[in-house]
Amino acid sequence: MFKSILVVLLFSSGSLACGPHPEERPIIFVIFGATGDLAARKILPALSNLAREEALPAKFAVVGVGRRDYTHEDFRKHFQGTDADFQKKIFYSKVPFEEPFSYDNLKGLLLKIDQDFGVKSNRIFFLATQVSFFAPIVEQLGVHGMIADPVHGQEWTRVMIEKPFGHDLESAIALQSSIEQTLAESQIYRIDHYLAKEGVQNLILFRSKGDFEPCWNNRYIDHVQITMSEEIGIGSRANFWEETGLLRDVVQNHLLQVLSLLGSDLPDQNISKKKTKLLQEIRPIHLNDIVRGQYGPQSGILGYKQELGVPTTSNVETFAAAKLWIDNERWEGVPFYFRAGKRLPVQLVEAAVFFKQDPYPLVFRIQPNPKVFWHEREIALSGNTMHEAYETLLLDCMNGDRNRFVEKEEQYAAWRLLTPILHDWHSHAPLKPFPNYPAGTWGPEEALRLLSEDGREWRDPIF
Repeated sequence: MFKSILVVLLFSSGSLACGPHPEERPIIFVIFGATGDLAARKILPALSNLAREEALPAKFAVVGVGRRDYTHEDFRKHFQGTDADFQKKIFYSKVPFEEPFSYDNLKGLLLKIDQDFGVKSNRIFFLATQVSFFAPIVEQLGVHGMIADPVHGQEWTRVMIEKPFGHDLESAIALQSSIEQTLAESQIYRIDHYLAKEGVQNLILFRSKGDFEPCWNNRYIDHVQITMSEEIGIGSRANFWEETGLLRDVVQNHLLQVLSLLGSDLPDQNISKKKTKLLQEIRPIHLNDIVRGQYGPQSGILGYKQELGVPTTSNVETFAAAKLWIDNERWEGVPFYFRAGKRLPVQLVEAAVFFKQDPYPLVFRIQPNPKVFWHEREIALSGNTMHEAYETLLLDCMNGDRNRFVEKEEQYAAWRLLTPILHDWHSHAPLKPFPNYPAGTWGPEEALRLLSEDGREWRDPIF
């Protein structure tokens, strides 16, 4: 039966990111943190590309908000190469986020743009700032009357919030409690850009077809491996990394998203509810089932503690690996392993599903070159998405599609799983002093033990 079920699937998909054309009421995109790295690399190019494709309303404006003394012309330089008509729709407002009176300037600018449009616009506020500013910004938007009534207003307001949403369960709950004094849940769009990546959309599409569902359980599946490998170190981001660490940066969000999409019941229109249920069924992680690491120098490559701005006594992790168990009927007895780290041998994100009666895993390559393959043959064509992840998320937000955003209970479930580990690591030094793996290797030897003690080994990625 197993061999008859596992047939090679060849399919192609249309665009996964396109939605209906946004309604024609004007939209103002307000970007907090507009002079920062994320805005420059992702958000502003995404808006520029969408405008070029005529995917935005006929009337729109982009307002950058930051603490620098920019003029409109200064900010427009971020959009070099765009046409003159687009340039005229770009504006800037200086707002020191912690100074309430400065929001009057932003409010006045938005009202002026509405007057030029001749109608009150819909508004998307994109918070691309430090997490400590999320709550104060939302509060001041409400105090200054820049949030539309979610029930009775003719226009709408939506707020896109970058990760991380808090730094542990307690802070996530506190942040939610603060912003819901101003925003309805329907107005909050929590971002995990992985949900809009082509490789993750391929995973959703593959599972939604249902061809493998008869064997998507502990009767046929031996174990699952998820790997996020980065060749780069932390570079100039020492301050960020010292506050965050790898578990918060990629495990609480990206890797748990991939795991929940692999393990949840067949995805449908309410994907978030399925993912939340799955995350709640993961057994609390035993300290013996999780490993942390920090890269050291190797062949001229700096170790973490030699990176500019990193304390020489730092115990912040740049690597983590763990074995997770899901306590439900489908996955009883099936371990889910993950590993993620900086300064590993390759640049790669993939999930591999290992079957009991077949030597070849079913592999979901998320990046680079997204695809699905089995027996070293591609069995699913790329999603052929027209848009980059942030373009997709902006389109979804414009269209009110929350499917690729993270809901409140889903966020809580992820933090609930990892918060005990974070607190323990903060309170106790690692058993083996850091650094405990050389740059360019697959992490500390203890990560190998997680699988070897079960008679398994980590998959060697094949490009």
